[in-house]
Amino acid sequence: MPKKLRNCKDVQRRLEYIRRLRNRVHHYESILSDQNLADIHQILSETIYWICGGIPPIVAQSQFAGTFVTGKSLIQEKFTV
Repeated sequence: MPKKLRNCKDVQRRLEYIRRLRNRVHHYESILSDQNLADIHQILSETIYWICGGIPPIVAQSQFAGTFVTGKSLIQEKFTV
């Protein structure tokens, strides 16, 4: 963890972003319209890296960036009746 982020307030803020996203997904709320989704993904990836001491293979192979840019419209088309 970078030295400038080694305080309780910054760690708590990061974990709160992750908790809110988890709750939205758990309660079947749409996350596609969230403008901060890419930022939250970055926070989540960094936090996993800090906890695990390295990026686990599943995070390193994440296709989030491409899916977020092109996939949103594809998903909306697929689920629009």
